[in-house]
Amino acid sequence: MLCGTAGVDGGGKKRRYWARSAAKGLAHACGPTGRAGLAAGLRRRRIVTTLGGVELSDLYQEIILDHSRHPRHHGACAGETHGAQADNPTCGDEVAVHLRLSPAGRVEEATFTGQGCALSQASASLLTMKIRGRSAAEALATAGQVHRLFTGEAVPAEQLEALGDLQALQGAAKFPQRVKCVTLAWHALEEALTRKASAESGSQAT
Repeated sequence: MLCGTAGVDGGGKKRRYWARSAAKGLAHACGPTGRAGLAAGLRRRRIVTTLGGVELSDLYQEIILDHSRHPRHHGACAGETHGAQADNPTCGDEVAVHLRLSPAGRVEEATFTGQGCALSQASASLLTMKIRGRSAAEALATAGQVHRLFTGEAVPAEQLEALGDLQALQGAAKFPQRVKCVTLAWHALEEALTRKASAESGSQAT
């Protein structure tokens, strides 16, 4: 059984190799294909490890570590039209979301800047990948679905499946202090889109 943070000694390497081998076997044995089916199989077999105190399946941990170590779309956004920053003073995480929307209101570019723990950075990286090409309304709807992962509200199966790799974040739901880290970028996204919309609405009214 793989439990706890893997070590760097020979035993740790063997445990990681065992987990990867088991994951490959489950990919064929657990029914549905792809990451969703594999993740379900990993949950059933309790192949888990921990990241920042959060218990995660081996597959989900790989997704989060990949995005935290190799963040996508990190940096400035050329032609930025919307942006906002969210901070978590408890742990010092800072995430700013930068967007460029088309005149039709579709996200043409999404990047982020800031610093923080693996969960906050991975969540921001996943956000930028998920909302690219979507309308502002669709991006806000996705943010709402992500928030519901951590409030105990039921998320319909089809919506959960549509979240794709974002499901890797739901292991933080049991740890309130980690929920703040995971949702930081999503709060910034909502602030960026709603604040801009409110400002435009106000200028039109005057």
